[in-house]
Amino acid sequence: MFCQFFFFIILYQILQIFYVCRLASIM
Repeated sequence: MFCQFFFFIILYQILQIFYVCRLASIM
């Protein structure tokens, strides 16, 4: 259970970074 939760946090962080990079490329 803890492993799954940790994986979800990492995935969320990667998605957040990807989203910020997308916004930066648009500007």
